[in-house]
Amino acid sequence: MAASQNFTGNKSTELVSGKEEYDQRFYSKDNAVLAGWYDEIADSYDGMSADREYPGHGVMVNSIMTHCMPQLRTNDKITVLDAGCGTGEIGRMLVHALQSANETTPVEIDGFDLSPGLLEKTREKNCYNDLKVVDMKTLPWPYGEEYDIICCNGCVIHLTDAPQIIYNAFAANTKVGGFFVMQQRNDTYNYFQEIDEELQNNGTFQMVDKTELSRLYPSLPIEHKDATVLYSIHVLKRMK
Repeated sequence: MAASQNFTGNKSTELVSGKEEYDQRFYSKDNAVLAGWYDEIADSYDGMSADREYPGHGVMVNSIMTHCMPQLRTNDKITVLDAGCGTGEIGRMLVHALQSANETTPVEIDGFDLSPGLLEKTREKNCYNDLKVVDMKTLPWPYGEEYDIICCNGCVIHLTDAPQIIYNAFAANTKVGGFFVMQQRNDTYNYFQEIDEELQNNGTFQMVDKTELSRLYPSLPIEHKDATVLYSIHVLKRMK
């Protein structure tokens, strides 16, 4: 592989040969290309997130603990599906938060991702009950209406060509009374806004909370194209 290109100032190095190749692979709609890129960076993924001071995992877990768990504690068991789970940071942080809160209700976390390489890193964290390689944009997902919480963090950049498929899949796999927790970005929400508002207006989902817009990568230098990307965590409750 050719010499790699540093995109974050003085910090982590993207494991691709130059910005053009990075853009072609990261923004590819070809699943094989995208999965291959994530497989290549799987070993460095958590370090890259730390270098960029990526806050998304922790903020999403806080939203789950604050807005979802209090309404689900009467369940015999709480089931969570981490859609596009990456290296399993949501699961790791959620298990830690549950332990810190002395949560007594059993919680089972399943996860899926397009990248087998990322799933291997997830397995090493021993937080997930079941892990599968799944293309989020292909229906039906290999699950049923069985989850109390479905969360999706950091994936919207890859899903802009399939907003209706994605939202309908979340609705189909979340129990009535359960929660759909999704990270949205200011540079991609316009793709999802129509179906998001439609499912709220027809009573399928109800907005429970929406965090204030914040920088997705706080440590990036201002000249970096992602430095101005903002994100928000949306917590939606399935009503019917």
